Amino acid sequence: MTRHVRTADGCRICYDEAGSGDPLILIHGFAQSAAVFGAQLEALAGRNRVIVPDLRGHGRSDKPSRGYRIARLAADVRELIFELGLTRVSLLGWSMGCAVVWSYWDLFGADRLHKLVLVDQSAMLVNRKGWTLGFLDPDQLFRQSDAIRADYPSWARGLTDLIAAGLPDSRKELLVEESLRLPTEAADALLFDHCANDWRDVIPTITVPTLVIGAKQSPVPADAMRWIASSIAGATLALFEMGHFMFIEEAEDFNRVVGDFLASAESHEERI
Repeated sequence: MTRHVRTADGCRICYDEAGSGDPLILIHGFAQSAAVFGAQLEALAGRNRVIVPDLRGHGRSDKPSRGYRIARLAADVRELIFELGLTRVSLLGWSMGCAVVWSYWDLFGADRLHKLVLVDQSAMLVNRKGWTLGFLDPDQLFRQSDAIRADYPSWARGLTDLIAAGLPDSRKELLVEESLRLPTEAADALLFDHCANDWRDVIPTITVPTLVIGAKQSPVPADAMRWIASSIAGATLALFEMGHFMFIEEAEDFNRVVGDFLASAESHEERI
């Protein structure tokens, strides 16, 4: 069922919802939407109230001229939680959604949170001296901004080809179409902010039970996910065989691993 809440700055945030029980909020990545979690919404609703928002500027949500920063997206999630009166909330962030989760933790701590699931996102996207688990070199960040402004559709197709290599062309085209629902100016501002953040000081402060998920064929290095798991006390690490969209490519296994984690306490271990 599609519903919406309105944030303090007037942005309408649309979301899908299914199931009952402890709430689980699924947070999508850059230039995607709730639609990407089609294989999770009902599958995880057997034991949880699953809520899947379109972040501001994305999907069906409003596209204001401001607010395209990770911290604002985290505040939007906070407002969604309060508007719905949620407690014991588990947050699952995929790709940029992890940055939204980390920002939420940085700003609001453990208030109303129960568990975290962090899916395939490096703690810092830009490589620098002493850090090689990112996605870009520093000069590439500015080139990405120029490329988005010059030809956003072509840039979106190039990104999709890179991160969704294991998906069929028909599915890739749907991902591109979804990407283009995010306005060009918003895409440029949000990606720059996303890539400029360094969460390495925040991640070790997480104290709630956390599941970290990576993928062996993803552009995000598996070692980046190992670093995150080793930085959070008691975290569980699961590595899937496929790529960045492992929750589509290996949906049944993904849903089982996430569902089992949400249903019970987990110890630190690596699953292959």
